[in-house]
Amino acid sequence: MKRSLLIISLSLISFTTKAQDSNTYIQNDAAMFSNRYIFNSDGTFKHFFITDDGQVWYGRGNYFNKGKYRTLYFKDADTTMNEYNGWRIHYETNFQRVLVKKGYGFKSFEKNSNTGKPGVRLKKTAPN
Repeated sequence: MKRSLLIISLSLISFTTKAQDSNTYIQNDAAMFSNRYIFNSDGTFKHFFITDDGQVWYGRGNYFNKGKYRTLYFKDADTTMNEYNGWRIHYETNFQRVLVKKGYGFKSFEKNSNTGKPGVRLKKTAPN
């Protein structure tokens, strides 16, 4: 009886919980720049980089995890997306970027940090 009750309880719990199919990471110390990475569970991602002068850079592609490293492979431009919140989009295409796992986030060694530090720290946002 206890075993069947446990199985029924676990089944009901699994139906009530939501599956999370993406994680969003944002730049931790952004004042003039905004980085947002959306990682989907199918191994794809989207990246939005917004500057203080209103430029929006958008890239998409695949990512692969190996140890503490997440390698992003940016694909060709997704020309179906030509504006973001009313701003014209510039595309990030055909290159790779490596993120390093740091605690619950990542560190990127991008050159667009406005903090005077050589890297950009990304923190995970609350699940949707």
